[in-house]
Amino acid sequence: MASSPAPRTRNAAHSLNTALDLHRRGKLADAIQVYRRLWATHRRQFDVPFLLGTALAQSGAYGEGLSLLDQALQLRPLDPGALDARGNALAGLGRFSEAVGSYDEALRQSPSMANTLHNRGVSLAALGRSEEALASYEQAIALNPAYVEAHNNRGNVLAALRRDREALASYDRALEGKRDFFDALVNRSIALRMLHRFEEALDSSDDALRQRPLSAEAHGSRAAALASLGRYQEARTAYEHALRLNPGLADARWNSALLHLLRGEYRGAWAQYESRWQVKSLGLVPRFPNIPAWNGRADVRGRTLLLHAEQGYGDTIQFCRYASVLRDQGARVVLEVPASLVALLRSLDGPAQVITQGTALPEFDMHCPLPSVACALGTDKESIPARYRYLSATTKDLHAWAARLGPRHGLRVGIVWSGNPAHRNDARRSMRLTELMPLGACGVELISLQKMLRAEDVPELPKAGFRHFAEHLTDFAQTAALIAHLDLVITVDTAVAHLAGAIGADTWIMLPNVPDWRWLLDRDDSPWYPTVRLWRQDPSGCWGPVIAQIVQKIRAIQSNLATKGPCPKCF
Repeated sequence: MASSPAPRTRNAAHSLNTALDLHRRGKLADAIQVYRRLWATHRRQFDVPFLLGTALAQSGAYGEGLSLLDQALQLRPLDPGALDARGNALAGLGRFSEAVGSYDEALRQSPSMANTLHNRGVSLAALGRSEEALASYEQAIALNPAYVEAHNNRGNVLAALRRDREALASYDRALEGKRDFFDALVNRSIALRMLHRFEEALDSSDDALRQRPLSAEAHGSRAAALASLGRYQEARTAYEHALRLNPGLADARWNSALLHLLRGEYRGAWAQYESRWQVKSLGLVPRFPNIPAWNGRADVRGRTLLLHAEQGYGDTIQFCRYASVLRDQGARVVLEVPASLVALLRSLDGPAQVITQGTALPEFDMHCPLPSVACALGTDKESIPARYRYLSATTKDLHAWAARLGPRHGLRVGIVWSGNPAHRNDARRSMRLTELMPLGACGVELISLQKMLRAEDVPELPKAGFRHFAEHLTDFAQTAALIAHLDLVITVDTAVAHLAGAIGADTWIMLPNVPDWRWLLDRDDSPWYPTVRLWRQDPSGCWGPVIAQIVQKIRAIQSNLATKGPCPKCF
């Protein structure tokens, strides 16, 4: 904003100073009225269209503001303040690439404008250009170390890059400069939750609520921290409060859906689960906008229905079972999945075709993402299509693995101890190989089902006594064939847990104290997989007691086999 515009007349100068004072005090509507009167008679004076355009953009009238700022730039084409304000108007219209161009021109004229560097970072972040946004925020902070908004937004970019510790440090820097900075308090709570510091996350949400007691975002953040602490009823109440305050708050609706599903309250939860498309952090983009999305209401008889994978491998294995349900309703089902699942899912009864993701698709009438089929069919716990086995290995692969494994030496037990390290809940659901060492004393043949080993586990593998076949586990069909030769699979919550359940293998899944929604609460079985048994951490969140229970159970099975022979209910 210009600080001392050059007046043409004494009255005009007085009016402009009045408008500037109103503008500085945040009384935009009043300032705009005065600016408009000046604009009617002073169209050739740069400051009037510049200040009016700036005020209009700040009030949300981005299009009109942009038009005025363009006129100001005709009078003074390289004015850095006008270029910055034009960038803000373009950003408000969602034209972020053009906004970045305007900011860049402003910075060419005046490289030391911290505000412009900050605003440029906001537009770059909106374009998904996170590393560039981070650099722009850091340049702004170098010029103005006390720039709290830049520290906060730098934290947001770091969080998007999953650099949660650095994000937390940025939020803390913002709060050092402004202790009651509401946005930083909410964002800090999220970062603490990502770092599994749940009590601190709850405290930060409570601090935010002291600033704004009616903030839906803060109530939603508080609910997420409560759910992470296993305080489910309190979390449910907090989500309900957040959604009463703002029914359109997608993050709260999505997290509320996960909580209801975890509690087995499927009715209504599936519809909330569809809010995932509006959750920015998930980064989901709807496909096939010009082809009808099937939501359960349209008759599928005689129609070709494309079911397509949307989330992880485990989700795809879990939800592909619905292909046979829809086939039985008269649909011709085409299933599109990642390449590593194609061979396995060709054993599924139901699809007319299984297509590799990213290849050409046949013509189809309707489509549905796999996780949305449960919603479309109104699935509850009693109506889950939970067949004993719905996927299988090929005879060829079974023979190859029989030869590879060789003669048996007692019970064969497959082990998975860690999943995808990029998973947001990996620190809770995965463990170190060393924590499984007590299994080596059980007198069973231990088979590693890990495809990838983490660096810290590589030197421990020989000590653990596991046979390791990673080079042969080229896709899920190969893993299925290996599992078919095992007596038992013991795994943390990964895609292999779903695979073992889907092929009907006896499977023990080790779960964190606060598990993923699909494993429900307070039960040791699963309505999704009849051959699965669940082993849960106690509230301490430690794996030691779980491993001790499993070792005890295996020894009991060994003893039973030694005295009575094979027992169909051993596992």
